Amino acid sequence: MQPIISVIIPVYKVEAYLHQCVDSVLKQTWRGLEVILVNDGSPDRCGEICDEYAKKDDRVVVIHKENSGVSDARNLGIDKATGGFLVFVDSDDWIEEDMLELLYRTLTEHEADISCCGFFLAYENGVRPNNPVRGVFVYDTEQAIKESLIGKTVTVSPCWKLYKRSIFETIRYPDRFCEDAFVIVEVLSQAGRVVVDTAPKYYYRQRKVSRMHHAFNPKTMELVEAFEHNLAIIEKNYPDIADVGKAKVLRANLDVLRSLISSKDYKKAPAYKKLLAPLRDRYRFIMGHYFFSRSEKIVVTALKINVHLFKLLLSIHGLLQRNTKAAFD
Repeated sequence: MQPIISVIIPVYKVEAYLHQCVDSVLKQTWRGLEVILVNDGSPDRCGEICDEYAKKDDRVVVIHKENSGVSDARNLGIDKATGGFLVFVDSDDWIEEDMLELLYRTLTEHEADISCCGFFLAYENGVRPNNPVRGVFVYDTEQAIKESLIGKTVTVSPCWKLYKRSIFETIRYPDRFCEDAFVIVEVLSQAGRVVVDTAPKYYYRQRKVSRMHHAFNPKTMELVEAFEHNLAIIEKNYPDIADVGKAKVLRANLDVLRSLISSKDYKKAPAYKKLLAPLRDRYRFIMGHYFFSRSEKIVVTALKINVHLFKLLLSIHGLLQRNTKAAFD
């Protein structure tokens, strides 16, 4: 008998995508499955679709609840799971049929507590791997945390990972805008070893309505708060990588400021000076740290000189990105 892997899928307003998601999980080559569909009060037919799956396949467990957000849905799934291993899949995404088998094999072969795979960015007219690097990487706790801050082989997303259930014995997702970023360091701190096979097995759908693609709103500031929270943990327990934690906070400032400056009357926003000051005050740190790319250093230099120059560079960068995406589509 294969160990049971509990796949937790929060469901909300994804009627058009839910079949593809659930079908891809039920078709897994790994047969020891429990599929937990948490209907988070979805106003469309998602609840009915979930119930239809439960009638057809006894591996499917359906939970209906009032809408309270993805964190609460994931937490309820964790509480109800009976498997010794957990996997999270977003209900508008889908996975390769051997993803769970790959994750379990790499986890057991390397005696790890968390295993990760690569993923595709799935657009309307095609897919591309997020990371062109191929290989298997094994990290201890501190190395995994550092990698999660860099974001190349270990990401903050709870998806495309297999966790030993014990990882979540005391951890739950907070009701915050960037709930995954808030807990990533705590999650990885519970793992003695993390293994990554970068073969892409997860399809991460890029939807325009995704909340991470919205223009600035005050809750976007929680991204900065998330990495300030992580930095406090790192400085206490992993001081050797504190500089990377500080760099991640500054990059979060930069990312949120980019979003804010694209909005109208950005200078009147309470967050404007709070985001701008650290980037100017830590200019030398940013210029001297490998964490920041050449293009990031250029835009921070522009920001140091003049905010309008910074905004102009962002406009040019946005135009280049749109042209690149159009060519890809």
